[in-house]
Amino acid sequence: MQRSTVTGWCNHNIVFIAEWNQRRRQRLAASGERLHQTMSAALDTLAASINDGDTDTALGLIRLVGVEHLLRAACPGPTTPLGVHQDLAADLRSDLVGEMFVTEEISWIVEDQSDSTAC
Repeated sequence: MQRSTVTGWCNHNIVFIAEWNQRRRQRLAASGERLHQTMSAALDTLAASINDGDTDTALGLIRLVGVEHLLRAACPGPTTPLGVHQDLAADLRSDLVGEMFVTEEISWIVEDQSDSTAC
């Protein structure tokens, strides 16, 4: 396999790019979960220190983190299946509208490049 073959797949092959993006998404989700678990443990340690009366740690945490994130955390997103459904539908609608503006000629060029890189 030559470098130009892989480069062609990475830049033009629709199926390869979609699979690559899916795997990247899975790795990012796994990394995000690990980070979340690690941050939870770190926060437990900080909370124990602060609960023991360590005001320097408490103030340092407030200075480091700030409070702006509390506003975002107050609105995490929909909490009902219907609300989640509507958000997902809005995302899909946005994707479809974007696709509507791709002309047939441009779509043909993209598919032709993808086909020319197929193994």
